[in-house]
Amino acid sequence: MTHFTIGGRRVGPGEPCYVIAEAGSNHDGSLDQALALIAAAAAAGVDAVKFQAIQYDELWVAALESAEHRAFYTAIQLPETWLPQLAAAATAAGIHFLCSPTYLRSVDLIRAAGAPGFKLASPQVVGDPLILRAVAATGLPSIVSTGYADLAAIARAVTTLERGDAGPFALLHCVAEYPCPPERMNLRAMQTLRDRFNKPVGLSDHSPGIHLAPAAVAMGASIVEKHFTTDRSRSGPDHHFALEPGELAAMVAHIRDVEQAFGEGGRDTNTAAERAQIARLEVRAVAARSIAAGETVSDADVFFRRAPGGLSAWTFGGGTGTAVRDLPAGTPLSAADVRMERR
Repeated sequence: MTHFTIGGRRVGPGEPCYVIAEAGSNHDGSLDQALALIAAAAAAGVDAVKFQAIQYDELWVAALESAEHRAFYTAIQLPETWLPQLAAAATAAGIHFLCSPTYLRSVDLIRAAGAPGFKLASPQVVGDPLILRAVAATGLPSIVSTGYADLAAIARAVTTLERGDAGPFALLHCVAEYPCPPERMNLRAMQTLRDRFNKPVGLSDHSPGIHLAPAAVAMGASIVEKHFTTDRSRSGPDHHFALEPGELAAMVAHIRDVEQAFGEGGRDTNTAAERAQIARLEVRAVAARSIAAGETVSDADVFFRRAPGGLSAWTFGGGTGTAVRDLPAGTPLSAADVRMERR
């Protein structure tokens, strides 16, 4: 499976990169902030915005964790009642609404909200087969991140999805470091995933800046996901390495430039203006002395310079001909001036 469709959008090699703006937990518990993230994502030109469905009590046993742990995660919970509102806002803005289920009940909630598919985060890939099976059972497409997973864990997740009659899915290469330094990005791993699993591949990009996502597209990424925020100075856990709206828009623009630059792969692509310039770049035979009609003409009788007319070095160089008429010194030699006898 080299392509799939999500929300009517075809994704895969040869198609425009499907760009996901990861809002994640950067709503900081504010619905207004979540809606502002959706508006900013749409204005930046992405294809989808993605949140995370987090409910502390569905993920952990509070008595077994610290108070600090509970405070950290409850601060980034996403109220379940928001899901339909966020999905409607994304649809109204012209982009897809995606959400990563992190607890079992959230799978049905995300589907009921109208999401066209699922984004599966790597903690679920390595640690929660119940969610993998529940997502597979919906038959909806999914985008599967591999950050914490080695090849064996990825293969196990792929098998679980396929045995569950999952809808089509893609695999995202990802390094679970926030932010991830360039030397750890290992973009060639996308090709490893493509060769091993024959799925569309992409990048969940945790690197600083905007430059590696377009590079990934040049290397074959069909999907790019990038964290973003409306204000990197906010105190939540994912703000500090996320893009701000202007940077997100610039990244999308660079990705689209890269796609435009791919071309068709041929080399016979010169425009009429370029062909005219080529004609001015060729060196041509010019009479080095006065040549009388009937004289033999060879390289010894000419010099080669760029000239507006005359026989090119490809045609005349190393050849012998006979002058058809008297040729003053400095005359570019044309086919009408010299009858070529040997080349």
